[in-house]
Amino acid sequence: MSRRDDDQGPATSRAGDEHAGGGAPRGSLDALQARLVAASRELTRARRRRARRRGAVCAALIVLVTPPALAATGVWRPTLGDGEGPAPAISADAPPPDQLATLGVLRRAQTEADRGVATRYALKFVDSPSLKGVRTDSIRLLAQSDQDRGVVLVPVERYERRLPGDIPEELRRRVERTIHDALCVYQLDSVDGAGAACYSTADVKEGRAWGMLGHRALWIVPDGVTTVRTEYARRDPIVAPVRDNAAIFTAPEGPAEERRTTWLDADGKAVRVIERALGGATGAPPLAPRAAGATHTGVVTRVGRIGQGLDAGYELVLRMRRPGFYVVLERPACAGKTRVRGFAGTTSREMRMPITPSFGDFGNERWCPGVYRGIVRVPRARKPAGTFSFRVR
Repeated sequence: MSRRDDDQGPATSRAGDEHAGGGAPRGSLDALQARLVAASRELTRARRRRARRRGAVCAALIVLVTPPALAATGVWRPTLGDGEGPAPAISADAPPPDQLATLGVLRRAQTEADRGVATRYALKFVDSPSLKGVRTDSIRLLAQSDQDRGVVLVPVERYERRLPGDIPEELRRRVERTIHDALCVYQLDSVDGAGAACYSTADVKEGRAWGMLGHRALWIVPDGVTTVRTEYARRDPIVAPVRDNAAIFTAPEGPAEERRTTWLDADGKAVRVIERALGGATGAPPLAPRAAGATHTGVVTRVGRIGQGLDAGYELVLRMRRPGFYVVLERPACAGKTRVRGFAGTTSREMRMPITPSFGDFGNERWCPGVYRGIVRVPRARKPAGTFSFRVR
C-alpha cells in the first residue's frame, strides 16, 4: 500500500463498506483494514530509517573525501587582468626544481601579505596573452614600504613577446623573446600603473634581472646573496640588503652612470661582479628613418618608422635625464582600447623604444588609420617629460 493510500484512511473505509454486502463479517473486515494500515505505516517508517542511514553514510563519505579533494584543487584563483582583455589561465603546477633551488622566496609558504591588496592590484596588469599559465600559489610580495607601493613576483609557465607577422625583421629581433618558466616582476608606481618585466632563471643567476621605476632600483638575486653594492661615476656607492631574493634601493638623483654592481654573501665576499660599460652600447643598428609628419617634444628626440602603412613599426628615441619612465599612447577609436600604456627600462643616455600595434595591447596585431599621440611620464612627476605623435595611413 502506498503512502498516499495510507494518508487517505476515509477512502479506504468506504471501500470496505462496499464489500461488506458480499457476506464477509464487518468486524473481520475492519480488523483486516487496521492491520493493513498498520503494516503500511511501519513500511513507511522503515523506508525513512533507511534513507536517514544512507544520508549519514553519504555525509561521512563527504567528510572523509572532501579534505583531500580540496587539497588537490585548492589553487588560489584571484582575478587576473582588468577585464578588458583575455586573462591568462591559472596553473596549479609548482615552479621547476632549478628555479626553486635558486630562489628561497619560492620555497617559503605563501602568506596573507602575498595575497593582499598590493598583489591583487598588481594582478590587474596580468592580462596579456603573452603570459601562459600563471602559478598563483607561487606569487610573492617582495617589498612594500612608504617608497614602494608593492613589488610582486608572478611566476608563469611561459612568457612570449611576439609581434605581428608583417613587422620588419629588424624590429622583431630587438623585441621578441620567449621565456619558459618565466619570473615576472610587477613594480607598482605611485599613480595607477606598474612597471613590468619578465626574466628567466638564467637571467637571475647571471645578473640580468634588474630594473628601475622612478628612482627605485630593483635586483632579483639568487640564494646566497645577502647584499648588493652598486658603484656610480662621481657618486658614493649604495649598499642594499637582500630580502626574499630582492634588493631595492633609491638610486642617485639626476644623471648617474652605474659602473659596477657587486653581489656579496653573508661573509662580505663577492659572489658576482657585474661591470657596466660607460658611453652606452656599441654596435647598435642604425636609427630608423624619420616618420613623415611626426612631432616630438621634451625627452623624445626622434620618431622613426620602419615599413609602411598599417604594418609599419615606429621607434621613439628618448634621452632621459631621470631614470624610470613609462609611455601612455592615445589611439584612434577604431583601435578599440584607446588608451594603453607601456613601461620601459631606464637609462641616463639615449634609448630606443619600439611602438608597435601591440604596444600595451598584445591582442592588437595591426594599426588602424588615424593619429596616434603619446606622452612620456616619470612616476611622481607632475608634468610629462615629453610628447610625440604620428599618423598611420
